Amino acid sequence: MKKTILIVGVGQLGLRHLQSLKLSQYELDIVVVDSSYEAITRAKKAVIEAGITASVCYLDSLHDVPEHIDIAIVATTANSRLAILELLLKKKVTNIVLEKIAFNSLIDIDAAKLLVTTANHKNIWVNCPRRLYPIYKALKTELEGSLFKRFTVTGNNYGMGCNGIHFIDLLAYLISDSYYELSSENISSVEESKRPGYVELFGSLEGRFESGCEILLECGKQSQAAEFEFLLELNNGFLKVRELAGEVELEIAGELKNMKFKMPYQSELTGPLVDSILASGSCDLSGFDESMELHRSFIASTYEAYERKLGGNKKQSIPLT
Repeated sequence: MKKTILIVGVGQLGLRHLQSLKLSQYELDIVVVDSSYEAITRAKKAVIEAGITASVCYLDSLHDVPEHIDIAIVATTANSRLAILELLLKKKVTNIVLEKIAFNSLIDIDAAKLLVTTANHKNIWVNCPRRLYPIYKALKTELEGSLFKRFTVTGNNYGMGCNGIHFIDLLAYLISDSYYELSSENISSVEESKRPGYVELFGSLEGRFESGCEILLECGKQSQAAEFEFLLELNNGFLKVRELAGEVELEIAGELKNMKFKMPYQSELTGPLVDSILASGSCDLSGFDESMELHRSFIASTYEAYERKLGGNKKQSIPLT
């Protein structure tokens, strides 16, 4: 029996999700929804280029999608995600994957949690995909038994506002702790990003997880290109990762390991992710409740910086993508 996969929003990231469905082992019916004619045109071209042979239906409104959906992937911007989630919960959507930033205001986070609780929907995840990377699964195993002292991300122009939740989610995964506080007092500037209507943050975000691990995200503008690395200090060693170079240094109890890895593209991840969900009703992404805890402190602190620098808004939302 064919499985129906819905992709809502086929911008750059939505296209990668769509292309990756070629890797699924299931027979699929694919439904693509986007209000933009240009986006739908690009999606049709991407389907041909990827060699997808599944049936693909293109719609401009969510109201026209089939009543039963096995998996919905919501790859729109955050400001429309609450309304989309509400509509999906009213339909027979078995599984939902939300792109990050899942929601960009505490008001929307609270409203989404109420919707999900009321609907008693269990199978919702947020796509912070580093939990799917083989390297981080292996490192989590290597780190078992260590105590975690401090996690530091340093670099330039890596999109601390856009990508900060990715690093926070990764740390939460590695240390098995989802509760933390974060301060934006040392954010030096909030500036328009390369994507019109959105902002980026420069300076630092600092905090501490409930288990005691400190976190520091630092982002400067000293170089034009994006560059970053992170260091996780342990009681018995350290973990240093340079993702863009694909390099890992891990020292535990005096034993040093150097590893190489390749960061997978989203177009390599979604097909296997879909198969995992269809096969077992589960996947390795952070679940909705955990991700909302991780989003809460991040959105609260970054909005405070946004309000200080540029002024607030009625919805108390920060335009991050």
